[in-house]
Amino acid sequence: MKATAIALCVLLLAAFVAYLVGDHRGATRQDLVCQVAHDAEEAQRTRTAEKARQLELASRQETQRETQRMLDRAAADAVSAERSRLSVQQRAQRLAATCAPAATQLASGAASSAGLVLADVLGRADQAAGELAAALDRAHAAGLACEREHRASVIAHTPPTTGDTQ
Repeated sequence: MKATAIALCVLLLAAFVAYLVGDHRGATRQDLVCQVAHDAEEAQRTRTAEKARQLELASRQETQRETQRMLDRAAADAVSAERSRLSVQQRAQRLAATCAPAATQLASGAASSAGLVLADVLGRADQAAGELAAALDRAHAAGLACEREHRASVIAHTPPTTGDTQ
């Protein structure tokens, strides 16, 4: 009987220890479940942040490409405007040269000189206008690029809404 009582006590003690160890393991499992859930949330936040960075980078690259296209168009327009200016200036000079013999026949050197001065002034004014237009095209392209960058930055740094309107 004494051996049975000792065996029963040992069995109860073992069951109690098993219960404690099992409960401890349960708490550990719960901690592990919480840790895994926390790690999963952290991984999701990291993926979301990385995706946002990639979208922002793609947006910036598209802005740079669009700005470069605008600058290329402006440069091409400036070249075309310069060609037109030179053409107009040459026509004005030919016209002034054509007028010069008529002015000398009228005994008025001032009329010939005025025609040449007018052609020169028109040429210079047209050149200055072309340079200003090219500078304004570049400034406009840069301003639009700045606006797009700002919008993309604001969107990228705006926290997403969950749809809860409480």
